[in-house]
Amino acid sequence: MEIFTENKGNVSIVHLGLKKEASGVSGEVELDVDNNYLLSEAVENELAKGHHHILLNIKLVNYVDSSGLGAIFDGYKQVSEKGGIFKIACPNVEVKRVLEITKISKKIDIFSTQEQALQSF
Repeated sequence: MEIFTENKGNVSIVHLGLKKEASGVSGEVELDVDNNYLLSEAVENELAKGHHHILLNIKLVNYVDSSGLGAIFDGYKQVSEKGGIFKIACPNVEVKRVLEITKISKKIDIFSTQEQALQSF
């Protein structure tokens, strides 16, 4: 899994995908036991840079397992502990359903589009 990070205003957007390209990432990916640590590292790196508002764009994530959910929630906790805001954008129907069933959506704001999420910060 590749991660592409960009900044829009005071928000760091973390994109997950299969391949890194000059303009971002492409290709669907699974957020699971094999790669969840990459998300944790990306959040830690953004916090170390002083970026405390993080938007996780999961448009290209087609599957998430319990370890992936753990990495998402850990990212939320790390950001919250620094006084920041952590939100999720662009989940597909299946991933959004998992986020709702596990009640993560009760703690973390989830938006259908990246633009809606950015406006909410």
